[in-house]
Amino acid sequence: AKAEEHAPKRVLFLIDYAQVLEELGDLKGAERVLKKATVLRPGYRVAWGNLANVLQRQGQLKAAKEAYAEADKLAPEVAITASNRGYLALQENDLESAEKWFLKSLARDPSDGRGRLNLANLALRRGQKLAAKKHLALALERNPIVGPEIIRRGHEVVGHGYRWEEYYLMDLESELKAIKDTVESLEKTTGVRPQGWYTRYAPSERTRELIASTEGFIYDSNSYADDIPYYEMVNDKPWLVVPYSLEVNDTRFWRGGMNRPSDFLETLKNTFDLLYEEGLDNPKLMNIGLHCRIAGRPSRAAVLKQFFDYVSCKPGIWFARRDEIAKWWLQNYPPRL
Repeated sequence: AKAEEHAPKRVLFLIDYAQVLEELGDLKGAERVLKKATVLRPGYRVAWGNLANVLQRQGQLKAAKEAYAEADKLAPEVAITASNRGYLALQENDLESAEKWFLKSLARDPSDGRGRLNLANLALRRGQKLAAKKHLALALERNPIVGPEIIRRGHEVVGHGYRWEEYYLMDLESELKAIKDTVESLEKTTGVRPQGWYTRYAPSERTRELIASTEGFIYDSNSYADDIPYYEMVNDKPWLVVPYSLEVNDTRFWRGGMNRPSDFLETLKNTFDLLYEEGLDNPKLMNIGLHCRIAGRPSRAAVLKQFFDYVSCKPGIWFARRDEIAKWWLQNYPPRL
């Protein structure tokens, strides 16, 4: 800040200052400083690239695309700019553009392992294998590199509580504060406000009312009651519930019901086959609950690959984020008032 004050035209100082602001979570401040840098030195690719990244983290995708275009025009040989433009296209669910930019990234730097990773991610997206990431807010605070990467890869961030604590044991004020702290923290670490909520352990009798009353939420998943979304009256208004599953869930390796990886594969296939048959007449929702510390083990991860290979050849399958399901349901099956 002192450097900006005493040497306001030193662009490198501004770049460093913006990086500090970004790491502190002050994305608006970083945006202001980087915009100043692009005005002072419009031909500096790094300033435009960093500005684009900050805008992208805030969800300002149109402005981010324009800034990336400026960076790419100034240095069309740089692989990282093409790679970042591919991530932005993924965020917009524009898979064709994403593929184009990731291929450009590889062409500019054939040794770029990041580009290969991007193409692998795109291959998953071609099958629409997106995830709703339920994160405890404190975990992302302690791992600040993870939050932006979740958004860059096109996944959803779902409110899951601030830390491991029992909401059903809290009083009203404590639970409301925990929800507020979670939303503010996730918005700071990811740049995105969550639209869905699923309480860790178990919700209280008030949780749904509190979530429905909190700005930004459009659904919760504190239910295991059905295989399709449904509405409940909350605060005298219809509220969307997108059910979750504890049956098709890798926690059964820990709490009982599954011992071998083949048990999980059988559960996945049986659930899918029946829901797919029933879904020929009306839509069905299949949840797959996964945890890095459980399903991330090689023997269990191999099962997921087998399952995705099994279902990817079936017509009419949509691998979707929960917010995408919620918005589709609200649009196609609005509540009857």
